[in-house]
Amino acid sequence: MSLWSRIKNVIYPDRHHQEIREELEFHLEMDQINGRDKRQARLRLGNVSGIAEETRSAGILGWLESVSQDIRYGTRQLRKSPAWSLAIVSSLAIGLGANSAIFALVDAALLKPLPVADPDQLVMLEWSIKGRPPFVGRYGGGIRTLEGGRQQFSTVSEAVYREFAAQQSVFASVIGFSGPDSMTFSDGGITEQVRVQYVSANFFAELGVHPILGRPFLEDEDRRGQAPAVIVSHRYWTGRLGGDPAVLGRNFRMNNALVHIVGVAPPGFYGLSIGEWVDVYAPLSARFASPPPSGENADWWLRQAARLQPGSS
Repeated sequence: MSLWSRIKNVIYPDRHHQEIREELEFHLEMDQINGRDKRQARLRLGNVSGIAEETRSAGILGWLESVSQDIRYGTRQLRKSPAWSLAIVSSLAIGLGANSAIFALVDAALLKPLPVADPDQLVMLEWSIKGRPPFVGRYGGGIRTLEGGRQQFSTVSEAVYREFAAQQSVFASVIGFSGPDSMTFSDGGITEQVRVQYVSANFFAELGVHPILGRPFLEDEDRRGQAPAVIVSHRYWTGRLGGDPAVLGRNFRMNNALVHIVGVAPPGFYGLSIGEWVDVYAPLSARFASPPPSGENADWWLRQAARLQPGSS
């Protein structure tokens, strides 16, 4: 008997039992046709129940039948206690979801490099000062206390970034980017919350990340007064915009400001912040936050990354 036939006998046991019964009845009928009465035919055939069981065992996979019986028994027990069943299924779902999330984070943080060109050549720029600087009005980054009473800061103002990026000569380039912020995003129909990251015009070009649709930002698009251009993530493009290639040039409203899409980021790209997925990338000049009372330069919200010069340690 083939393996597939034995598997089917486990899946459809009633049909297998019927075939065995029909086979035994056939032998009894043949003996009666040959002149024996019904009792003699049964005595000659032997223990019908034992023969049926031996035949059934030879025609199935024992381990598969055991698994099938366990599943059927478990299903019956779950049906008897629906509340208990719901609690078990919910616990399994939560456990599997938590493990998947933890693995995804560990995979991104420890197992995979940043999804950019030459990630080993990228460094994060921070600065330190003794005491809290009086010129910082609103601060958006982490602060670490160093030896000697100095404090280390991870963000600068937009004005400081632009001046430093233009004047420095130590690095091949300096990139500015914010932490993801929550914004409303609408095409005139459905309005939803999206994760927006403000980045310098050279963000995609200097990271070596090429949009799969459209283009990266242009320098002129990162200036005050320009109609903001945005680049959407591949996940947002496929999940919320239907993967429509005609999305380029479409106008949206982001916190009631008109923006248009110029590109779609490649799949798997999440920026420079591990574990923080972004839906929409916008130029620094498109930030819609009002400056603090002490002036725009007192709003320190921008992080900096730099690419080392070739051969630099």
